[in-house]
Amino acid sequence: MTNSVSVIVEQLVPSRIDAIDALRRVDATGADLRVSATRAAEIAKGLGRMPGAKDWRALDLALETVALLTEWAAAVETAEADAERYLRAARQKLKALNGESEPSEYHATVTALLDPITAAIEPEDVARLRGSLAAVTLPVAILADPVPEYPRFADDPIPTRDDLAVAFLEFTIDRFPAANLHALRPNQVHDLGLIIRVSRWPQDADRLDITPVSVEPPSVWDLPRFTFPRPDGDPPYTFQADQRMIIHAAQGFDARPLEFIYAAQFQPSAADEKVVVAGQRRLRLDGIGAEGQAVSGYGELDRSILDVRQALRGDPMIPEDDVRSVMLLLPYLANLAGASVQDALYPSPVDEATFEKDVRDRLRGVPSIGGALEQQAYAAGGRTDLSFRGVRLELKSERSKRLLPADCERFAEQAAMYAVGTGKRVAVLCVLDCSRKTATPLPLGSCLFLHSHDTGAGIVSVVTVLVQGGFPKPSAFSR
Repeated sequence: MTNSVSVIVEQLVPSRIDAIDALRRVDATGADLRVSATRAAEIAKGLGRMPGAKDWRALDLALETVALLTEWAAAVETAEADAERYLRAARQKLKALNGESEPSEYHATVTALLDPITAAIEPEDVARLRGSLAAVTLPVAILADPVPEYPRFADDPIPTRDDLAVAFLEFTIDRFPAANLHALRPNQVHDLGLIIRVSRWPQDADRLDITPVSVEPPSVWDLPRFTFPRPDGDPPYTFQADQRMIIHAAQGFDARPLEFIYAAQFQPSAADEKVVVAGQRRLRLDGIGAEGQAVSGYGELDRSILDVRQALRGDPMIPEDDVRSVMLLLPYLANLAGASVQDALYPSPVDEATFEKDVRDRLRGVPSIGGALEQQAYAAGGRTDLSFRGVRLELKSERSKRLLPADCERFAEQAAMYAVGTGKRVAVLCVLDCSRKTATPLPLGSCLFLHSHDTGAGIVSVVTVLVQGGFPKPSAFSR
């Protein structure tokens, strides 16, 4: 609804005055009255859905009726042939005026004023009718509510469920269901399987093409195109096919996953035959190979890092920038975990402050981390140990009892709280177990893992690194 003060000043009042003048002027012809009727019709259209529009439509029809009566009177006076045709047309116009639903007060008054023309009428009565019509008070409209004008395509028929063809896709890679983020070994041939269910088949289509679309360099990938011929029988139809795929180059450790979308199209194609692709239409492939990837310098830990990386990238709530930040920290923390066992970096218990300084110095010396590493940053009302690009790194030191990976879970809640306080869904926890040991170290691969902490309103992923210390010399175990 729009305010129409300008419309009232610039259109309504002048149009009303012109109509009154035309009705009262003795020399006004039927053509003059039709000009006023046209203006009244435009005003009615401008008022749209407001009640005042009915009054102006009534004035439009009344002026058209009187214009025909004026022409009838002039034709009778000049002995024009078949002058009665004007009178018959005026009576038809009056029927249209009477046919309006829910007439307004002005509409009812105008209709009653013109009703006598349905009976006997003389030419000299026309001037009296025009004067009476000019004297009827027309309410002034205050607001306008024009009928919206929609673009031409809005009139196009909306496809119904029966008109749409839906293709539901399911992919398998090497006979296993394709994951949200699927790891592939590069430069090796893999099987890509497709199960597709099609709800209907257009009458003129000979085949259905399922084609990969990607912005990735074409030289990097080779994904198959699936083609299914027209089936027999009644819908829905189910197809299954297996073809070969290959990723030609290994990705860098910090590179984003390769992404592909499969599109469907019937052939020969028609503009009105669209296919809605549902299900697993998107493939995200991680072409980084664990072999030859010197991430931390320790093979077992490298494989764990890649597993964590894949899990984080598969979580839609964790932005890719946060994954990259974690992946910048993780190789150096994993290297610390490996070196601690290999070189006995912590043979005796150390407090948390000493461990924090050690970790800070190691990370600060990494050019890609350097000055972006913060210490004692505030989050959730407390001070975090270290922070990198908003990702919190919590450090703990256990000096009294040996820790297993499951024991680190009790520290995860604090790290998760700091993450939530910063608006993140991921945090890093590094725990030093420097208690005196009487048993052999844990395998390094089990010392880097992902813990999912449920906050009650969502999951926070806490990447945990367990650094082992406090071990005697290996010869001590044989005594």
